[in-house]
Amino acid sequence: MKAVSRLKDRFSKRADNQTLEENTFSRGTLSLRDLVAPHRFQQTLTTYSLGDGHVARVWRVYDYLSPCSRPRIEELYALPFELRFLLHAERIDDFVARQSLEHQRAMLGGQQQFSASRGQLQSYVSQATLESVDTALRELDGPRRDSLFYFSLLVQLNCRTGEELERQSKELELAFKNVGFMAATCDGLMEEAYRSMLPLGRPEVRTDRLMNASGVTLFFPFYHAEYVDPDGFYFGVHRQSATLVVQNIFKGNGNTVLVGRPGSGKSALFKTVALQAACYGMDVYLLDLEDEYRPLVEALHGTYIDMSPQGGAHVNAMRLDPEDPDGYAGQYADIQALIEVINRRGLDAAESSVLNTCLIETYRQFGIDVEDDGTWSVEPQPRLEHLCAVLESSPTLRERDLAKVGQGLALVLEPYVAGPYRDTFSQDTNVDLRNRVIGFGFAGIRDDHLKVIRVFQALRLIGGRALSGKRLSLIGVDEAWWYFGQAGAVEALSAFSRRCRKRGASVWFLTHQPEDFLAGPDTRQILSSAQTVILMNLARGSAEELRKVCELSDREIDDITNLSPGSFVLVIRDAERHVTHHIPVELVVVPRWWEMLDTSYRRVEEASKRESRNGEERRAGWA
Repeated sequence: MKAVSRLKDRFSKRADNQTLEENTFSRGTLSLRDLVAPHRFQQTLTTYSLGDGHVARVWRVYDYLSPCSRPRIEELYALPFELRFLLHAERIDDFVARQSLEHQRAMLGGQQQFSASRGQLQSYVSQATLESVDTALRELDGPRRDSLFYFSLLVQLNCRTGEELERQSKELELAFKNVGFMAATCDGLMEEAYRSMLPLGRPEVRTDRLMNASGVTLFFPFYHAEYVDPDGFYFGVHRQSATLVVQNIFKGNGNTVLVGRPGSGKSALFKTVALQAACYGMDVYLLDLEDEYRPLVEALHGTYIDMSPQGGAHVNAMRLDPEDPDGYAGQYADIQALIEVINRRGLDAAESSVLNTCLIETYRQFGIDVEDDGTWSVEPQPRLEHLCAVLESSPTLRERDLAKVGQGLALVLEPYVAGPYRDTFSQDTNVDLRNRVIGFGFAGIRDDHLKVIRVFQALRLIGGRALSGKRLSLIGVDEAWWYFGQAGAVEALSAFSRRCRKRGASVWFLTHQPEDFLAGPDTRQILSSAQTVILMNLARGSAEELRKVCELSDREIDDITNLSPGSFVLVIRDAERHVTHHIPVELVVVPRWWEMLDTSYRRVEEASKRESRNGEERRAGWA
């Protein structure tokens, strides 16, 4: 009786455990049975689906055209898609492997002897295969013996919609070609491919290739993806693998776009890069609308130039720059652009011809030949007032009946030659650009149109050094939305960024919303031609605007809308390999840097305190 009771207890416990397991299996949206044999599994010739919002495709890699290397394989693993990889390696017994290789060598040797007896040329494929077989046999018999494996690789791509699957499939197949893998979809075998991708260790779809242990170990993803360029800038830490992200923005086109909501950390990130550029001995130029970068410039012992009328900074637009790689053509383009910015419209053909004629005549009066840069160092240099005099009274213009056109251009320049801004615009340049770190401050200029003109003058000063190609240069344009809203400023910045490409200069545009870059052709050109795009926290609608331009996936858009301050997605376009890298990064810096990098409103509080102290002192004086 006791044995019978123990048997009953045993079966009752098994039933209880079975009930508990069934309850456990039924928890969640998908049960364990659904994962192994899903009720909603559907397949086509080239895809399969596990229900709404899911579609997948599986590739089998059947050949490797080039020698495998870890960097190439990591490029595939680092693609910003939802990928799963099946790596199946089955060790071959050394005795069986040797027998198989010797049999293959005997067959190939017999084929070669047969071909030679008939006077036929040797097959290059057979010869190459025979050499590889001999190499494998030597490795098996050598002192540093390496085991052989049958290796199989399957790659699964998961997406939410069919359209997304087709788009990402093309990019994945292009990545296969770049890595050197020959891959094909598992057409007609999607159910077997799905079961093969399950972690059961029994792949039903296999494309075995003979590979030694050294080659097999390259594929196993026990690694941390590294984005470290020895000549690059530190951007932060990878948010998934906690490895350093160090990228070189000067490869090819160095222009960079940085977009994020206020408070997301745009200025802190750019200041981190600018600080490193200064330490590397590069030239750093900062266009500062809000007096924000003065602490950084002072901390780096740089020069901060106040471009307001009361700041005392004079820029002679007529001074020729021997370092300008474009020569007189660049000088003429700058003068023409300056007049267009002042006049708020472009010059017609007659005005352009008159300007060129009068420029050459003005320089000739000072002993300067625009075709001979050896005469460009003559002192004194002409100023705008001299150009105005030639425009008003040039005999050449009277002979061509263009005197009124010249007088019209002189009238445009008159306020800046004889008007209230004469001291600022009609004096020789007194700005010292010999420092490696230079900030241009525009906070003291109230008139927006005057501010645009002074910004253009700053770009003219920067261009002579930055475009010479003698040194790498980093140029920061913060609050880019303001420039894009001013007539003439966006055209000047777009032209300047185009000139900087591939000349060792990197122009950074910092703004709040992507819509700022989608408003017109010039701003679109800046965004589309930028090699690096940095996306910080954005609203979903704003992130959607960049989906096509930056090739963003649904998961990345979700990530961008929930980023914390200091976190971002680094998008780098590799034009040589036709690949776009998407790197999730978090900015991490040492605490002592924050005094220079922090962009909180402490400067506003300090200015308010200074004004309050000044007011108290004035009231005390009145008392």
